[in-house]
Amino acid sequence: VEELTPEAVVKAVVESLEEHSLEIGIDSVTMEEDTVIVSFLYGKAPLSSVGSTVEETILNSIADSLLDNIDGCKKVIFRAEGEAYESGHYAFGIDEVYAAE
Repeated sequence: VEELTPEAVVKAVVESLEEHSLEIGIDSVTMEEDTVIVSFLYGKAPLSSVGSTVEETILNSIADSLLDNIDGCKKVIFRAEGEAYESGHYAFGIDEVYAAE
C-alpha cells in the first residue's frame, strides 16, 4: 500500500474534482510539523473561474481529506502562489488556519 502523503491526497481530490470539469491549479503541498500548507495557482480554480460555493467545496474537500487521511495533520492552511490566499470571495492571512482537527 502506497503511503498516503499530503501530495497524494491533494492529487486524488483534484483528480476527482476534475471529473466535474474543474481545473484546479496546485502550486505546492508542504507539511510543516502538524500543518499541511496547500498553495494554489492564480488563473485556475479555486482562485478564479468558480463561484463561491464551488470554491468553498474545493477548499473543504481538500482540507477534510488531509485531516482525515494524513497522520499527524491537525491543521490546513491555504495560500496563493506562496502568498496570502485571496480570491474574489475569500481572503485568508498567510498563516491563517482554514481547517483544524
